[in-house]
Amino acid sequence: MAANNSGAPAEGTDRQYEILIALVDADPDIERRVVIPDQITLADLHLVIQAAMGWANSHLHAFTTPDGVTYGDSSLDELGYADESDVVVADVLRAPRDTLRYEYDFGDSWEHHVELVAVRSGEQSLPDAPACIAGRGACPPEDCGGVGGYHELREALTNPSPEHDAELREWAEEFIDLPLDVDAFDLAAADAAVRDLADADGRMLWSDPGG
Repeated sequence: MAANNSGAPAEGTDRQYEILIALVDADPDIERRVVIPDQITLADLHLVIQAAMGWANSHLHAFTTPDGVTYGDSSLDELGYADESDVVVADVLRAPRDTLRYEYDFGDSWEHHVELVAVRSGEQSLPDAPACIAGRGACPPEDCGGVGGYHELREALTNPSPEHDAELREWAEEFIDLPLDVDAFDLAAADAAVRDLADADGRMLWSDPGG
């Protein structure tokens, strides 16, 4: 199926996907649930994930299917990645329980489990998808070293001792808001960030910059 460059659902379809996004190996859990039109591209889904999670979209990313096909930005074609803007979500997530792996920041390697939870249509549909409908856990700070680095940072901030690197605390004081609350999640803010990715008629703004 060819990508729908307007960002709107394909003609004759009005399906929405409810998708779970979970940061792999996070403790405590860091998860988001979003609802999206099933005909948006993987490039669009990338931005929905960024907005819902709270990432800054300042690093490279990629999607990988269970059978090993990897999609990314067109600039990554030299790595053998397929162009994520050429495939719609419904091409790779076809039924509930279908999954993708989403990696953000190849240095820190934040890996996310992306799973199709439910397919909505008719009265089940939201009038203004995309939206973030649930979540828990604060998004980790950018550039803190992945899940392992985030754990070390939390230890350095919550249990100061000579065993913990003072440089971590100094870095935190400069680059993140303190005190660090690992459970903080503002659903209204996450939902607003996701909704801001589409215009009033539901079209994804980044898919049709010419209007």
